[in-house]
Order: sequence, then C-alpha cells, then structure tokens
Amino acid sequence: ENLVNNYRIDIVTDRIAQAGLDSAITRPVIRNTVNVASEEKMGGMVFGRILALILVLMVITGAYYPSVDMVAGEKERGTLETLLVSPVGRMEIVLGKYLTVFVLALVNALLNLISMGLTIGVGLSSMGGPLSENMAFSLSPLTLIMILLELLPLAALFSAVFLAVSAFAKTYKEAQGYLTPIFIAAELPAMAALLPGFELSQALAVVPVLNVTLLFKSMMIGEFDPILVATVWLSTAFYALLALRWASSILSNEEVLLSETKMSPFSSLSKKRPGIPGFTAGSSDSILLFAVVIALLWFIAVPLQKADLLIGLAVTEVFIVALPAFIFAKRLKLNIKKTFRLNRVDSRILLMIPLAIAGFFLVIQLQVLIFKIGGMPIEYLEMMEDVLKTFTGSGPIIGFILIALLPAICEELLFRGYILDGLTRKWGAVAGIVVSGLLFGIFHLDPHRLIATAILGIVFGTIVWRRNSIFYGMIGHVLNNGIAFVIIIVGETAFTLKYMGEDFAPLWSIFAAAVVFAICLLPLIKEQNVKQLSTDNTQRS
Repeated sequence: ENLVNNYRIDIVTDRIAQAGLDSAITRPVIRNTVNVASEEKMGGMVFGRILALILVLMVITGAYYPSVDMVAGEKERGTLETLLVSPVGRMEIVLGKYLTVFVLALVNALLNLISMGLTIGVGLSSMGGPLSENMAFSLSPLTLIMILLELLPLAALFSAVFLAVSAFAKTYKEAQGYLTPIFIAAELPAMAALLPGFELSQALAVVPVLNVTLLFKSMMIGEFDPILVATVWLSTAFYALLALRWASSILSNEEVLLSETKMSPFSSLSKKRPGIPGFTAGSSDSILLFAVVIALLWFIAVPLQKADLLIGLAVTEVFIVALPAFIFAKRLKLNIKKTFRLNRVDSRILLMIPLAIAGFFLVIQLQVLIFKIGGMPIEYLEMMEDVLKTFTGSGPIIGFILIALLPAICEELLFRGYILDGLTRKWGAVAGIVVSGLLFGIFHLDPHRLIATAILGIVFGTIVWRRNSIFYGMIGHVLNNGIAFVIIIVGETAFTLKYMGEDFAPLWSIFAAAVVFAICLLPLIKEQNVKQLSTDNTQRS
C-alpha cells in the first residue's frame, strides 16, 4: 500500500511539474511529530510493559515449583503419610502448605521487581547517549504499595490452584505435566501487557491475570483509576477465594491424597456414581460447570452473537447455558427434580408480580447511582442502542422470547438450579446464595450492570431456596426482563437509554417501591419447606 501511494504521488508531482506549476501544491499539510511525554512516561511505556509481564510471570513461577513439591513431592518421597498421622489438624496442614507456597510466590515476585527496577534505573543513568536523555524510570512508594496489594490476591489465586491440581499427581514429574498447561494458559493473558494500545477497561478488569497485568502496566507510567484498581483487586480476590475453597476440599480428601486409584482434577466427571436418591453435586462441581459455561460463552457464544445476534442468543441460552447443566447432572447421576428444584408452587407465587415491578424500579435507581459514580462511556450507550434496535426490529413475540422467556428458563436452571444446589449443600445457604448471585452477575460479562445483576441473582436465589422451587426464580426473571422489553417497545430505545444517565426518581416513589418490595419479599422468605430442611440436614449428616 505504501509503495502504491508513493508511486501515485510521484506521478502527480511529475504531471504538475510538466505543467509548469510548483509541485509543493500536492503537499498542503506538512506533518511534524513531537513527543510530549515526560521522561518518566517514556521509561514507563518502554520498560513498564516488560516489568508488568515479568512481575505476573514471577508470581506464577514462584507458586509453581513449591506447590509441586508440597504434595506430589511428598507423595513421591513417602513422607505424606507420616505427616497426615502426626498430631496436627488436617486444616492446619493444608493452611501451612498453602501459606508456604503463597509467601514464596510473593517473595519471588518482589525480589524480581526490585532486581529489574534497579537494573533498569541504574542502567539508564549509566548508559548515556540519546536513550538515557529521553527516558527515566522510577517507581514511587505509593506505586510499590499498590503493586504489592494487587499481588496478594494474584499469589493467593495461583497458590490455591497449583496446590489443588498437584494433589492429584503421584510423582513430581506427573504434577509438572498437570500444571504446565495451566502455567501456559496463564502466560497468554499476561503477555497482553506487551501489546500496544491494549489498555485496562471496566470489562477487562474482571478477567483473571489479564486485569492485573494491564493494571501494572498503567501503574508503571503513573496512570491508574482508583475504581479500576478496586475492581481488579476485588475480582481477583473473589477468584482466589473460590480457588482456596476448592483447594481445601481437595487437600482434606484422603481419597485424593492416599488412594492408589488413578485420579485427575476432572475425576468427578468421569467417576461412575450410583443413582442414590437425593444425591447432589458438590461446590467444586458447581464451580467447574460455571467455568465451562464461561469458556463456552467467551469462545463460542460471543462470536455467534456478533455474527447474528438473534440466532446467537437463542443458541447461547439453550445449548451453552442450560444444556451443560443437564449434562453435568446426568453424568453424575443426580436426581434431576431435586437438583433443579422442579417442585410445585403455592399461591405465594402471585407475590412475584408486584415484587418484580417494584424490584425493577429499584434496580433502575441503583443503576443510575452506579452510572453517576463510575460514569458511562458513550461507546456503551451506542452499543446498547444498536442491540435494542435489533430486538425491537425482530417483532414483539420473538423479542419477548429472546429477552425474557429463554433467559428466564435457561439461566435459572443453571444458576438457581445446579449451581445454587451444589454451593448451598457444601457451603451453607448464605454463602451459596451470595456466591451464586455473584457468579450470575459475572456471567453477563457487563461490568456496568454487574452489581445490579448480582443483587437480582441473590434475591432470586434466596426466594428459590426458601420456597424450594425454581419456578419462583423463573417467574421473577421473566417479569424483570419482560418489563424492560415492554419499556423498549413502548418508549423506544431512546427512552430506555435516557433513564440510565438521568437523575433519580422522586424520593417518595423510591420509598414506596421499597415498601412494596419488602412487603412482597417477607412472605416469600419467611420460612423454608420443613420437609426440604429435614432432607438437607440428613444429607449433610
């Protein structure tokens, strides 16, 4: 392209010269590039990306080798059995091994950060020449403290994952075989720091590893948003907490640690289980299912919806959201009715109608608050407007099915069915409901609606668990999405987008909606089905 353009300019210049005119008229604008960045920003741009990548890789590497030796190495040396029969609590052993790997991962990363920082800083000052004149590199104490705080959940995440996976190996080399693919998969998003123009955004702030790497890159040049810093820390800490719960369940399982039967991290899916009545999935199965759905969503559903939004959305809900939940349940030979809470409803189901209306109004006010605090990019508004126009152009029936009906059925089966059942059985009602709600918010891959969607998931989860019927959640879900669709049809997309950035509704209306919501919610969560509660206690015993 450059060759053709230069050739075209040469031809035009020759023709103008032959006509006796000044060829300078072909260049009406002379471009002159001036670098206005400070020396610190230039140094941070050039060396900060490398440091950000190395820092993340050193955390992963620091957790890799100790975790392999802590479990698989002890199995191979034959010292694990001696440790398990010692007068020390099982969880104390797990915590000791975990903290060892965690500390070593942090120390490894910090030593490399200090070493590379000094090397670059001293090297630039002693190098001389134009490179040292235009660049400088240093990290302020505040930046170092922020980096350390962000390293804590990242080191906690990989320490837990590596320990849990290495527990399935019998030898040191076998553990390396299990962990190497995870190590490589973690390296790929970390390398994104080297890509020019790839900056941290609200959507990328919840993507594991990638969020920390991009945040470190922005910190190296002294530019970072406090909201994004908090989002990265909280999301990574959440993933680390899930990984730690999984690791503790694995490392406290003698069947994994001492059994001679060949096992892997995915043995729960391949293991034949008897069809015991009332048998349920565990928390690890629920987290694994969520991870599978997110991977399918990111690599299959998103491209499908970009190609054709309507068909892609229908395929996503049926085959990527609902179908994996049934496949997991059938593979583990679970009781479908009990796992998905396919039980009858009573007259209280009618309370879901005013509750959904009042809840929708309150969610709008919460969304306004979120947008006022964090702002709303114009690109997000334009994208939302294009999406809403596509749905309104498909007709009211198809639009209602895709926006309200299919999500209400398929997403409830996944989150208030399989995932909620597995989490509450293992972690208890409160933790299971809250975590399933947070997963529901993350599932939508929209950081602007993450908080509001997670709160809806928690409310629906509480009602479903109390009433022991998933149909309460389905009704609430279809009403919530259906109200939004009616607003789209009646008020058009401009009205729908308008309220997102407008002022709050009158205080009396917010108070009235809150009162209606509370009056309808209390009877729905007042008491749990006594028979179900007795069954839960029996299964836990």
